[in-house]
Amino acid sequence: MTLDVFLISFDATQFYASMSNAANEWAFHLFLWSYLIVAFFILLNIFLAILVDAYAAVKQETQEAAGLPDELKMVLLHGIKRRTVDSGRFVSDQNLLKVLEGLRDNLRGTQKLKSEVKSALSHRQAVLLPGGVELDNIGMARIAKEAGAAGKKPPTATSSGKVMATDSMVAEEGGKAGSTQDSLQREVMELAQQDVVLDLMARFGQDVGQRSGQHNTEVLDIVQVENLRNQLCMFNAQGRMLREQQRVIGLMEVLAQGSVPPDMLREYEEQAEEEQRPGETVIGSISVHIKQGDRLPRMDMFRDCDPYLITYLDSAEKDEVHRTAPQRKERNPKWGDEAKYTWDLLSMTKWLTITVMDKDQVTKDDIVGCVNIDVTSLPFDKEVTKWHHLENPAITSKLRESRLQVSVFKAS
Repeated sequence: MTLDVFLISFDATQFYASMSNAANEWAFHLFLWSYLIVAFFILLNIFLAILVDAYAAVKQETQEAAGLPDELKMVLLHGIKRRTVDSGRFVSDQNLLKVLEGLRDNLRGTQKLKSEVKSALSHRQAVLLPGGVELDNIGMARIAKEAGAAGKKPPTATSSGKVMATDSMVAEEGGKAGSTQDSLQREVMELAQQDVVLDLMARFGQDVGQRSGQHNTEVLDIVQVENLRNQLCMFNAQGRMLREQQRVIGLMEVLAQGSVPPDMLREYEEQAEEEQRPGETVIGSISVHIKQGDRLPRMDMFRDCDPYLITYLDSAEKDEVHRTAPQRKERNPKWGDEAKYTWDLLSMTKWLTITVMDKDQVTKDDIVGCVNIDVTSLPFDKEVTKWHHLENPAITSKLRESRLQVSVFKAS
């Protein structure tokens, strides 16, 4: 835009005349045009980078989304079922929404009650005694009652000092047959809410939740320190054991060099090297020919599929990975002799993996799908040609009809 404005609305009297006197004419033109061109292309590249990033993000979001035809089909089927199918066999979206809204209202009340109970329990007051004994309001009410504190309805005391319920307290229960123990329990509950017990809790009580959190933190710190000590002890013991082993190995080597003949010593060394090698042996060869693909999906919004193959056989000695050239705008590609490969078949070989990729010029290449062939299930000395469906959990709906024709020959 800066370059366009400068070229279209160039005013020599305001810009050129004042700047041309600052340096030689060739230096002025070199600075002016190089600055305009460089600034123009830098801004253009920044703008293109923003567009490419936005395109890649939108493409990633729309890969797993259902298309407009699928959504219209779902809406039409839902409307038909809502009007034709019995409510006992089909639940419509409208009825489901009403039920969920009711459950949401009940859930809000339940969550609020849980949060209040949790908050009350976390700030619970109690008197802590030696030995881990906790006394809440009920316990302090019993102690206060033994100390002579009285509730709203004063009790009568016997000669032994135990508190007994009066006739008025028993009559207040509406004629129910209440025992002495029940009366004492009710009286303690009433006393627990009175000022005498609340004053005791204010003087001697502590926040159990806060103390419990501090206690858990201290215990956790102690456990971490103990674990660190154990790890240090284990590392020290392993270091001492390793040094001792190295010392013994050195002594054995000195003794062996002095008493064992050189030929026998060399034979022992070669045998030890063979034992350290992986236990994989060649049991044959495997030849793979990927012939063609069928109905590959379109991965980009405006471009057709540009497929190429990446083929890999696990446990291969050289870890060979083969790749074909991309085929432009081809959803039914045929590779011919380009996709013929041969490997040595090892005893640990199990999977042949073929990955179909979509070549992109701007963004990174897309994974169309994979084919995994279990090599151990294939027979020896027999060529097996089969169509294999592509697999990609991210775009399962697009790969319903996509497949590869692969021929595998496992020779003994």
